[in-house]
Amino acid sequence: MLADLPPVQGSPVLINLRQRLLLTGATPPAGMTASLGGGSGGGRDFLTLRLDALLTAGRANDALELAAAAPKSRSASIAMAQARAALALGKGNEACDALSALPANGDPRTEPHAAFALKLSAYCQILGGNPALSDITADLAREEGLDDALFYSLQAAAADGIRLKAPQPESLSEIDFAFYGLAKKDLPSGAASIAVPSVLPALAQDAKAAPEIRIAAAERAAELGLVGGDVLGAAYKAANFTQKDFDGLKSGDYPDSSTMRRALLFQAIAREVMPRKQLQMMALALSTAEPAGLAYPTAEALKPSLDRIRIGAELAGVAPIAVRAYIVLGDAAKATAWREAMTSAGGGFGRGTRELDAMLRLMKGDKIDLPDDIGATLLGDLRSGVTSTQRFAAAEAVMLDALGADLPKEVWNTILDRRDLFTGAAPREALFDQMQAASTRGARGETVLLALTALADHGPSGTHANAVAEAVKSLRNIKLEGEARRLAIEALLARSSIGRG
Repeated sequence: MLADLPPVQGSPVLINLRQRLLLTGATPPAGMTASLGGGSGGGRDFLTLRLDALLTAGRANDALELAAAAPKSRSASIAMAQARAALALGKGNEACDALSALPANGDPRTEPHAAFALKLSAYCQILGGNPALSDITADLAREEGLDDALFYSLQAAAADGIRLKAPQPESLSEIDFAFYGLAKKDLPSGAASIAVPSVLPALAQDAKAAPEIRIAAAERAAELGLVGGDVLGAAYKAANFTQKDFDGLKSGDYPDSSTMRRALLFQAIAREVMPRKQLQMMALALSTAEPAGLAYPTAEALKPSLDRIRIGAELAGVAPIAVRAYIVLGDAAKATAWREAMTSAGGGFGRGTRELDAMLRLMKGDKIDLPDDIGATLLGDLRSGVTSTQRFAAAEAVMLDALGADLPKEVWNTILDRRDLFTGAAPREALFDQMQAASTRGARGETVLLALTALADHGPSGTHANAVAEAVKSLRNIKLEGEARRLAIEALLARSSIGRG
């Protein structure tokens, strides 16, 4: 299951849990051992699984550190993972150190380790100042049947400055990325969309890359939790826009590319001097970022501008935007301060206060402080006849129940009569039976693994609310209260339009 676990996108809490799971020494599946020094058996197999999972998730730094802790008599799989991680990080010499553990023979047509060893040898020979030997290695690869036109083109350019035609690559691996740098060749225009996750952070911070490539790489990396808002913001700033482009925001004339639209909006927010307009544009930025899985990194990128806006009653009308942004960021103090600005301005917010308060109470204190009339409030919403209101209330009810709240029976009777209020992907029921059993036993690693398996594909926003609630309950059972609450908040944010502008 660990090997099949997909990368988590767009959910900070799930990304964090996945990362901790891969770096922990938790008990692996039966027949394996988590020990790095477990002899020639399962320990190294499990380590290889973890390394591959880290690289699939784009965590090159963590993979390199984990591989470095392996026994010196490492397997070819571990050496290959170590070299890939080093190449992704621009550490060519460290990648070359792994060559000695890679096979010196083998069929590169059918054996990935053999093919990788030939490519890495050619790379290291150029890096070491011996391009002629690299040419011999490339000739040997041809003779042995290695079919990789991109490799031969990049090797020839790096070793001899020769231009060989090669088709546009369909993917960009760590060794491909390293060879592009060695050959000093421009990356293909779609590099960010075809690159393996591990090279995305380097690509996002490459000042020599075209702004479109850099921004697209930064967005993919941010969605996967590989870079923070600072890197995303820096990439957005790298785009070149004219005054006509900024004027187009007012008339609805946006760039065709969604990535460039987000970059333009980010720069426009920084240029704006009126706080009210800044907040309104932030709402637009966050609402366009959310479907792309970029809500948190975008809020993080906007945080310096948001922090500079003075809280006051004169901005009460746009305060829900700031409250939502700080809820996304997990900053309860600032979210509460802006919520109080709404209170000081009196009424007029309707659903705004109700849904924001529902999320804020999950961020505060050791125990969730529910108002005495929570049952009546939920029933009122469930019977409102407004679908969005009903769906939020139904999701709130199942999240509160998962977090240990005791709600009136009438709330559950009403929800049972309206199963249509729950939408989203529903993972296999057997998966939740396993997760509940694991959490009851206190098997933390297994519980987290099963929760990630259930939610990784669609996240808390696209998964059935009952399924998310089951994961919340299981995380709480294994004493991950903070993570359980955060997961519930992410699910509620996705089901609330308040503060989106």
